Amino acid sequence: MIGNYIQQAATGSTGTITLGAASGANRQVISGNVPIGAEFQAIVALGDDREIGVYRLLTSTTAARVRIKETLKSGTFNRSNPTAVDLTAGGATIQLATEAGSFIAASNGAAYDDATGIKGRASVGEYDLDNANVGIGNTKHLYPWLRSAHGFVSSASIIVGVAAAQTVKIAAYEKLDNGEVGTAYGEFTSAGAIDVSTTGIKTATPASPIFIPSGELYVAVMASGAGCSLKGTTNPNPYWLGANASGVITGSLFRGGDFANFTEDETLSNWSRDANRVTVILNG
Repeated sequence: MIGNYIQQAATGSTGTITLGAASGANRQVISGNVPIGAEFQAIVALGDDREIGVYRLLTSTTAARVRIKETLKSGTFNRSNPTAVDLTAGGATIQLATEAGSFIAASNGAAYDDATGIKGRASVGEYDLDNANVGIGNTKHLYPWLRSAHGFVSSASIIVGVAAAQTVKIAAYEKLDNGEVGTAYGEFTSAGAIDVSTTGIKTATPASPIFIPSGELYVAVMASGAGCSLKGTTNPNPYWLGANASGVITGSLFRGGDFANFTEDETLSNWSRDANRVTVILNG
């Protein structure tokens, strides 16, 4: 039923959404892929605000909000009692997608650790939204992800909880069959590292969208120095990367890294495990 690259303009307020023209190069409209009366899952975006929910196509140019599953408004996530993003200001889009939480699942278990070997399972999906402040320091952290479909990613966002006079880089890496880290698909901060001297949502847009195939991958994050903290979680349970040498459950990999050579080939690198994860939002 559903094709790729379905995104169009969205106007209205907090009720019925009026669907405009296809938004972006080579994008499709919803009515060309979803029958009238059918429900679909989508992301509504207005600036840095997001809502993920279930919608019903009423006509070729209107959609009803059936259920709002979660929202991101002014840097705050809400999954307990989310309400619609108000589209009155204009400039919003609606994009067919499945929220990352739907893909939280155990992987094939090939989550690599140089101290313990392949052990446990890899959790993947953007479950890490409890808004804890997670310090990343001048170390390269890798977080497991799962993509349900291949396609281009136009930007990546983080949420700064504790500001510092530093910058942060973000990239996507392949996950090899044995769980090791491979080569980089691309760097979202290739046009410039993210300034984290103020708190809030920060977005990096590369010169060109990055193509990432479906399946498992790692998202890499690194700061130029110690001091800043990003929103995330300090407790990976029940979605984890297995245990470290001390038997502690973990949610990410890390090593010293080279900030200047951030997207270096990692196939021969040695990694340790960390319990913390930061929230990284990949935008279609």
